[in-house]
Amino acid sequence: MTPKKILFVLFPFLFFSSALSAEDFSLPPGFEATVFADDLGYARHLAVRSDGAVYTILRRRVFGPGLVAMIDDDGDGVADRVERFGSYRGTGVDFYKGYLYFATTSAIYRYHFEGNELVPTGDAEVVIGGLSNFGNHTEKPFTFDGQGNIYVNFGAPSNACQRISRTRGSRGQNPCPQLENRAVTDDLGYARHLAVRSDGAVYTILRRRVFGPGLVAMIDDDGDGVADRVERFGSYRGTGVDFYKGYLYFATTSAIYRYHFEGNELVPTGDAEVVIGGLSNFGNHTEKPFTFDGQGNIYVNFGAPSNACQRISRTRGSRGQNPCPQLENRAGIWKFSADTLGQTADDGQRYVTGIRNAMGLDWNLEAGALFFTTHGRDQLGSLWPEIYSQAQSAELPSEEFHQATPGANYGWPYTYYDHIRGDRMVAPEYGGDGKTKAPDGKYQDPLLAFPGHWAPNDLLFYTGKTFPSIY
Repeated sequence: MTPKKILFVLFPFLFFSSALSAEDFSLPPGFEATVFADDLGYARHLAVRSDGAVYTILRRRVFGPGLVAMIDDDGDGVADRVERFGSYRGTGVDFYKGYLYFATTSAIYRYHFEGNELVPTGDAEVVIGGLSNFGNHTEKPFTFDGQGNIYVNFGAPSNACQRISRTRGSRGQNPCPQLENRAVTDDLGYARHLAVRSDGAVYTILRRRVFGPGLVAMIDDDGDGVADRVERFGSYRGTGVDFYKGYLYFATTSAIYRYHFEGNELVPTGDAEVVIGGLSNFGNHTEKPFTFDGQGNIYVNFGAPSNACQRISRTRGSRGQNPCPQLENRAGIWKFSADTLGQTADDGQRYVTGIRNAMGLDWNLEAGALFFTTHGRDQLGSLWPEIYSQAQSAELPSEEFHQATPGANYGWPYTYYDHIRGDRMVAPEYGGDGKTKAPDGKYQDPLLAFPGHWAPNDLLFYTGKTFPSIY
């Protein structure tokens, strides 16, 4: 009888002095084991593509990128090619309809493959984002049922829901106030932001129109936490969406619009009005997220059209334009009237500058100030390999959280923030060497800095009272 083969991919812990061998396993009769690949890092799950390529995601990124692709080209049971990609870490990984799905602690993503390429060339798409990842048990393993549904584990954030966690003799909270997560609806398309009307109706705008209209309205009529009606409307696509004075405001890449509602109709019957039109939407970072200050003003992100304002964009060794002309009408946040219709970019006032892309914006009424999150630059390692390793490039530069000070400069493209050093650094396009700090006092430092490429997509100050008191 021909022995059956079972594939083992081994992930020895880093403190092991040597990798395990196939002889270290005791197998039932008829099975063989081979060491397919080792010294990869900390991993739990595997996914195998139809052509035999094997994929995993690391719980800790120890060599830079966090996903690993492996393939045995000559059929000897040992991986001939091992390639790393993606600035993510997590646990879950699987294939569905040809896409590689994977999970971090806060989101489910997927990669598309062009043919049989081992490593995907495009960006990962967010399938489910903004998942809770505080406390313990934050990994998000998942599976599919073959009927269009994905099932995701949301682990408890504590050991035993004690009043004082992991404390001897501490009683349990009763009832246990762990947050409940429920899918209001699914299969909507690609969306980033949500807006909730006073009656509980939820609205979003899709970045890509996959089923025709680009805006979606949802409402839960019976109070079970699941949308009973989902309706699509409007031939638009974009990101920003919010309510102001009863109007639904939304943003495409070139304009801010608003809809008026007649009573509590779920879908507006009239046409959208143009609040601000003719906005620049060439190049990268064209989405226009926005927020209101409650005093009649709207603040709109004008993302930079490039990665780092190089003379030749995203080209190895290309120096930065100095001064960067993109700062004149992009790479900042602009302030407009929220009530005036028919405005253009010329009617706005630049509020702050030096921001590559502020996808998260919110006005804090208590502080009386605008706050924002940024998407930092890419490709330090591939554009400047003589300065940055791929491991450094996977962690840098920081994603930043700021309070906006009117007239302030937040450093792009001349600088970036390094959360490991705790300093703002001169960008390599402008003479930086990974060690040279930016001039003191010229640019703003963040209130918080996160590891690179996390791409925070929204910001909200929670003022409700529905969360348990522990929060």
